[in-house]
Amino acid sequence: MTYLPELPIQYSTLFFVLSVAIAIEIHRSLPRYKRGLQRVNHLPGFRSLISPFSGAGFGTPYIPGVYPGFDMPWRGKHEIFRRFGRDVISCVSWNGDSVLYLADADLINKINANQNVYPKPVEKYDVLNFLGPNLVTAHGEDWRRQQVISKGVFNTDGWQFLWGETVRIFDGMMRAKGYNDLKSGDEVKIKHCVSMTLRVALLAIGNAGFGMDISWNDDQNMPIPAGHEMTFQAALHCVAQSSILRLAIPKWLDWLPIKPVREMVTAFDELEKYIQSMIKDKRGALLGEKTADNEDPNAELKFELNERQDLFSKLVKASLSGEEPLTDEELQGNIYIYLLAGHETTAHSISYCLALLALWPEKQEEMYRQIMQAMPSDGVTTYADYKKFEYVLAVYFETLRIFPPVQQIPKKLSQDTVFTFDKSNEHNVEIGVQEEAKRKARYEANTQSLPSPPITLVKSSFGSNISASSSSSSLSSLASNGAMSSSSSATSIGSEEDKPTAPQPTFMRNRSTLTPESARAAPPVPAPEQMTLTVEKGTVVFISPPAVHYNPKYYPDPYDFRPERFVGKFDHTTFIPFSTGTRVCIGRHFSEVESVAFLAYFIKHFSVHPTPAYEGETREEMKKRMLQGTPLITLTPHSIPLTFRKR
Repeated sequence: MTYLPELPIQYSTLFFVLSVAIAIEIHRSLPRYKRGLQRVNHLPGFRSLISPFSGAGFGTPYIPGVYPGFDMPWRGKHEIFRRFGRDVISCVSWNGDSVLYLADADLINKINANQNVYPKPVEKYDVLNFLGPNLVTAHGEDWRRQQVISKGVFNTDGWQFLWGETVRIFDGMMRAKGYNDLKSGDEVKIKHCVSMTLRVALLAIGNAGFGMDISWNDDQNMPIPAGHEMTFQAALHCVAQSSILRLAIPKWLDWLPIKPVREMVTAFDELEKYIQSMIKDKRGALLGEKTADNEDPNAELKFELNERQDLFSKLVKASLSGEEPLTDEELQGNIYIYLLAGHETTAHSISYCLALLALWPEKQEEMYRQIMQAMPSDGVTTYADYKKFEYVLAVYFETLRIFPPVQQIPKKLSQDTVFTFDKSNEHNVEIGVQEEAKRKARYEANTQSLPSPPITLVKSSFGSNISASSSSSSLSSLASNGAMSSSSSATSIGSEEDKPTAPQPTFMRNRSTLTPESARAAPPVPAPEQMTLTVEKGTVVFISPPAVHYNPKYYPDPYDFRPERFVGKFDHTTFIPFSTGTRVCIGRHFSEVESVAFLAYFIKHFSVHPTPAYEGETREEMKKRMLQGTPLITLTPHSIPLTFRKR
């Protein structure tokens, strides 16, 4: 007979105390957990020890059997929904928190169309409220008032100014880096593309957004201004990188002598001082001296803003002269949001765009031909030329589809609600392919009378010849000439081994079994059976852009890089990198204009190629390495080393 060894008394006591504590916690939490399951009607999904909406949930990685991870929407994309068999799944935590994740575009658009029933849980946006209330965190009448004021500063004059500033920034980079002196075929290697695009985005938001006059080399090596501990650029960059840490660390722990915490606290304090100084200077310039008998804050402005059309000047002016002007705190909070969104988000998206073009040279060549067709002979463009660069915008949109900046958008039910959605997503692939076949047929019908462009052979950066049209006379014809095809010839971001961030889904392994041609001949897929779900008030709903963008129901072969998806008309309700409905990002067009202008001029002057990390690195290995990202406040690239070759 075997006896277990006796534990020392002190260990026995500790074990007993821990066992009692665990038993008490289980006894207390079990009713809350059961209540959480009832709140979502026991919908299948994750069961977690950590709430994704708690302080511990932000930034906590995937722990098998414990927590799906803060990065689950990006890591799992639509594959998670496929595993559970429907496009609405749940996550119920041990503390009773109930969360729904959505990959159903119709349901998402209904939610976004009614912010009174589905408001933002503003209490969870504290990090974005750090410098004051703003358009992102506001709700109800406060949001409507701020939205009216903010919307008024985004207009055609501002876009014209932004386009011109972006072109000027590109020209400044070419001169400062000596790129104008390069000969055709000369190469420039850059260790991480983001180091370049961050600079571009900072100058764009600084000049066109805030009326500064910074050139490429300005403030690169400038000393820290008196009264500050960091430069403006360093503070802004650090705030963007440490915003998740700000969410996780309560302010009463700001004293911790830990380097990342100290840098975070300093950066937030420094950015606040810089913004306060900017507001004071701009307000003084706008108001000038006021007479003793006129202290009305809505006094007549000293001069109109006819010289510069930067957003900041117009926002300050609007906040001074409106019937319900922004408070100082709201003005400060909105400036912080514009800086954060206009800097890191655009920089990362342009970097991903260049990475994709480097890895798919045939798409880059198509983009180059379209640019050269749209570019005036003297190379001088204005915002009036923006719509001519349709394929450039399509490349940018496809980049945002593949790499959506925001991974999840929370909403909170203000009342009991009944959701209706497909009971199963098992036919999403077939539905998506058949819908795309219909779109392809419409393109063919609209372009069948157009002459076919001549075909030339273009040398790719990997040494093989690729066939491509030598003319971009009809962007619609690009879609009808196979770009909309779901066949196995489509370019793909990931094979089974090299998909950007997640294991290869089963539907991707068999994705070529149904082509547009066979889809037209096949009988229509029957409409999926619907189901209803009663969800209780207080439940949090996470809209998941990656899940929608990788849902084969909306984007067949979702891991393919196919800019032609966004040529001509497309379904805007399934494209949600900036959210949808009334709460769509007000600065989305700022990002689009800046990105199209910079990409058009950059690809006009350079071809872009991946830089191997080691001799013999394959294209698939490059894709796996370069197309990674970490969800922070926005999706952040890991490392994108590129080689630019002068055309």
